[in-house]
Amino acid sequence: MSINHENPLDSLPFPLWQIDARASVKIVRELHSQRGPDPDTYINYNPDLIDEILDSVLVESVNEAAIALFEGRTPHDLIGPVRYMFSQAPAAPKRTLLSRLAGHRCHRDEFEICSLNGRTHKVSFFITLPDSARPEDKAYAMMLSTIPRHGDEVGKRIAGGVAGSTAQESFATLLSSFAHDLKQPLAAIITSAETGQTWLRRSPPDVGRALIQTNRIIASAHRATQLVDGFRTNVLPQATSTLWDIEPGDGTALDIRGDD
Repeated sequence: MSINHENPLDSLPFPLWQIDARASVKIVRELHSQRGPDPDTYINYNPDLIDEILDSVLVESVNEAAIALFEGRTPHDLIGPVRYMFSQAPAAPKRTLLSRLAGHRCHRDEFEICSLNGRTHKVSFFITLPDSARPEDKAYAMMLSTIPRHGDEVGKRIAGGVAGSTAQESFATLLSSFAHDLKQPLAAIITSAETGQTWLRRSPPDVGRALIQTNRIIASAHRATQLVDGFRTNVLPQATSTLWDIEPGDGTALDIRGDD
């Protein structure tokens, strides 16, 4: 896998990861179904669950800023299991999992990372959490560096990526990415509506099948609402503020489930 230059996220100046989290669905469902202790306690007694997630949830794609942050040379340096992202923060994966179990669609945290060259520094971490009912959805992670204290070339590369692109260009790219994601549920709404009309035009009308399409329209509308709410609540403030001046998150779960 490699950077897809047709993806508008690749031109954003901050580090981004596209993640295939389908392998974690089984564990999430297991934790939802267990009737013993609370999930936090259950995970403490079964730490292998976190290990399984770290080894089976896979980074599919990264952008240039992510490569610079981890001092890599090519996208392939960061493709594969997500374990390396949390090498200096063993408690962070559990906090992310607990946010997902609570039904949150986004999670924010702050912890240290270790580059491929062994250098460590703090980042603010933000990740979207796919709905367990839609395991095919990708997760997207973002790290905002506080700039390495040693002020070395890594920091200059990261900072240069931000300074070298205008706010207008970054915001336009962000909007383009959002529009791309929003088109999917909107297209699903149109398809379901047209299919529902087909069933209703039959003689006699097939109301049962039309209702199935109506339910799909409602589900797609909720999905679109979640995307809009997430953009307005979490992404837009990030885009209009200083990228590297982030308040500590300490594992904050951002609830963008929306109002059903």
